[in-house]
Amino acid sequence: MTDTTMPAAHDVALAPTTLGTYSARTRFFVAFLLSVFVGLIVGAGALYAFDRNYTGRILPGVSVGGIDLAGLSPDEATARLESSFASFREGRAVLTSGDVDMVIDYADVNRRADIAGLVTEAMAVGRSGTTVERIILDARTAIRGVNIVPRVLFDKARLARHVHALAARFNVSPQSASVSLTEQGFVVAEGAAGKTADHVAATEALTAALARVDAPSEVRVALELTAIEPAITTAEATAARAAADLVALDVAIVEGKETWTIPAATVRSWVTFTKNRDGTYEPTVDPAKLEAHLGAVAKEIDHKAQNASFKLSGAKITGVNASRNGRSLDVPLTAARVNELLTARAAGRVVAQVAPKLSVTPPSLTTE
Repeated sequence: MTDTTMPAAHDVALAPTTLGTYSARTRFFVAFLLSVFVGLIVGAGALYAFDRNYTGRILPGVSVGGIDLAGLSPDEATARLESSFASFREGRAVLTSGDVDMVIDYADVNRRADIAGLVTEAMAVGRSGTTVERIILDARTAIRGVNIVPRVLFDKARLARHVHALAARFNVSPQSASVSLTEQGFVVAEGAAGKTADHVAATEALTAALARVDAPSEVRVALELTAIEPAITTAEATAARAAADLVALDVAIVEGKETWTIPAATVRSWVTFTKNRDGTYEPTVDPAKLEAHLGAVAKEIDHKAQNASFKLSGAKITGVNASRNGRSLDVPLTAARVNELLTARAAGRVVAQVAPKLSVTPPSLTTE
């Protein structure tokens, strides 16, 4: 009779084998985790020690313009960059105009590398974030490297002043033409064009060139010159003189059979030359001088009224002395007529005489 309470032979063999397998796997997994954990601790410690080892120094892999600064202190990095970029101070900018060269040395505008800024930037690489973030950045910097692009500094205001001062040597003020009165008549003094140097464009070109890291030891920029027309050109003055010659002729004041002549020389003395608001340069007549001269002419024209009277021979009336109207020259109105005549001449019309404006006074006793 079989005892059913006893386990089967294969059941008895399975139990210890299964337990042994599970224990081995667990031990392996735990050992693996421990090794990873220990590796992380060791690696983190090594990276932390690496980070601490470069406190106050530039991390490995950091360079400026290809110049390795790994492990250098700020002072050491400054000295290396100053030596490497010393050429930034060596050179010159040349302004040219024709065959004239004007030199501005780089040293005159304090051209240099931005040493302080570059060292500060190099020191900051891998220094931001938490400790863990810095450790990761340190490793990445050491493996991949960080190359900082150099920068150039110079005194832009001083450069602008130098260019302005040099360009000013070429500035020439224009000289206006003019017409003056001499004993021989009206004479033209010729005008001359001026010129100005464009210091703004030259400054902008040099500023852009000197800001380049790869600027050559000599930068040449042509100074552009612009001609400046005078306010009154020789052609305008010549035309004004021609018009004045037409104006300055004898003027005849005619009343009936009487004529009073204003000589050309007198008319010429009234003429001045002015530039009008519309830009034209032309002769003008001084109204005060014109009226002053007509005041003198009025003395020849004016006379009082004369009453009629009897001609006597003893006690006998033999005839009548005729009466005569009095007259006086209206100087302002006559001056206006003369001025109109002169204006017409300047426009090219040939006008020789003008009628005076007279005020007539009848006698108290007329011939009638």
